[in-house]
Amino acid sequence: MAEISSLAEARGKSRPHADPVPRARWLLLASAKGGSGKTTTALNLAVLAANKGLKVALVDMDSQETATKWHMRRPEEAPRIRLFTVPLEKADRAIQQVDLAEKTDGLDVVVIDTPPSIDEHPIQARLLVERSDFVLVPTTQGLADVESVREWMGFLRREGANAAFVLTRTQRTYGSFQEARSLLLKSGQLCPMDIRQLEDVQSTHKFGVGICEIRRAKGVEDFEGVWDAVCHSMGM
Repeated sequence: MAEISSLAEARGKSRPHADPVPRARWLLLASAKGGSGKTTTALNLAVLAANKGLKVALVDMDSQETATKWHMRRPEEAPRIRLFTVPLEKADRAIQQVDLAEKTDGLDVVVIDTPPSIDEHPIQARLLVERSDFVLVPTTQGLADVESVREWMGFLRREGANAAFVLTRTQRTYGSFQEARSLLLKSGQLCPMDIRQLEDVQSTHKFGVGICEIRRAKGVEDFEGVWDAVCHSMGM
């Protein structure tokens, strides 16, 4: 199966160009496995978008509120990212709040971070999947993680979602890296850029920043590549 494709290729039409007026693009990060790098990926993609001059909203639906704690540490001089902290069980409320913010203040990108229990909330999951332009499914290269997200991708495909896996915390020289790629490509699309296991990436949580905001940090190109692929799939 080919790697990550455009929204038009995935659904047979270009939804963004069909809209009569510009609207925010919704990026949903969701996986049924904990420790897959969802929050780290969400934060860094949101920061990249903000640093490119886009109006960004970050929606934290995880009960641990890791993204919210990160946002509290964000430097005042950093590009603004609007935060919404709403539990997954109230996904409909989160959608309403973000829609209102888009109408009043304007938004370009909405990044949604979800808890690993999203598969246990099918009603809320369907609401979010239906609203999102693209679903990114992070996973490590471990076999247990790969098997878990393959099942979740099955749900997304049945829902007609435009979605792709992204490998995180990778060790590219390990045999499990290529094995994971092969298994994932049998179940769905795969982002052509992976995110390596790097200390600089983990430090973003400590300082409330993104990897692109750390001078000489390693891993910037990883997230840049993922962001470019996501933008292509969302018609941006």
